Amino acid sequence: MLQLITYNNNIYKQEIILNTANLEAAIIPLDIEYVHWINIEMAQQKDWEEITSLFPIHHLILQDIKNIQHIPKTEMIDDSIFMVIKMLHWNKTYKKLVAEHVSILLFDNYIITFQEGIQDDVLADLRHRLKNNIGLARKNNASYLFIRIVTTIIYEYHKIVEELRSQIESLEQSVLSNPNKNISKEIIKLKKDLIILRRFMSPLKEAIAELKKEKSELLTENLTIYIQDAYDHILDVVTNVTHFQDKIKDVMDLQANLISQQMNAIMKTLTVISVIFMPLTFIAGVYGMNFEYMPELHSKMGYPVALCSMLLIAVIMVAFMKWKKWL
Repeated sequence: MLQLITYNNNIYKQEIILNTANLEAAIIPLDIEYVHWINIEMAQQKDWEEITSLFPIHHLILQDIKNIQHIPKTEMIDDSIFMVIKMLHWNKTYKKLVAEHVSILLFDNYIITFQEGIQDDVLADLRHRLKNNIGLARKNNASYLFIRIVTTIIYEYHKIVEELRSQIESLEQSVLSNPNKNISKEIIKLKKDLIILRRFMSPLKEAIAELKKEKSELLTENLTIYIQDAYDHILDVVTNVTHFQDKIKDVMDLQANLISQQMNAIMKTLTVISVIFMPLTFIAGVYGMNFEYMPELHSKMGYPVALCSMLLIAVIMVAFMKWKKWL
């Protein structure tokens, strides 16, 4: 699916192009009086080469766009700026982190974005703001839209950080109240999410830093503050992720210690029971041998004396253990 959004301060048009036969007529020429945002969902696009051939995209850039495992980066190619970024969001239904590979190409008066087409698009709010002329997007050029796309994706990371913070705090409480195997699974899942987030943050920080250094006519001076703000957000996310990784390690250590304490308490209880029954078992074993010449076996008081002896020994051992504070 290809989505074309055309706008200026007064006019907004949106078109979904499904038939590639009418593609060229729909997008070329692109009127310089408008800003154009062309979004291509790669997962649903069979005519990839036909679509991309309509734009001046370097063949090496096309390879990076197709490689959904590519790490975030920024490149200046001819009269365009190319950026790879990971769009992340928290799936509340499955309680997991979802990552989508997004490539952004900025030209003079238009932007091309390539997405995988995963549900819960983070950019939906930006499209809504454009449609309803909310904020400054409709009043600015394509480079402003480029920065807004990047910052919208980055701001979503903060929501993920807050969600992870909540999950970790909840896990801490759960571990203290009932450290079990299910909690271990949750801890491992959260640890994997943090690793994913950390893996994307480091190259993204470099990509934004590269964007700050770019000397291009496409990026006007008034955008510097937005780029710096995006960079600051990335630094904040990196700091939080590092803190969360340390916290997860502490939670894992706490759970291991609590489980170990539980096992020690169980072993202690079993040991006490075993120790109490050892002399009782000895007495029962002696008088259970059934030798012919055992006077106690023929005594009328043998049975009650044996039971009372066992009970007395058990009481003495329990009292002794309590005195030693072993119970």
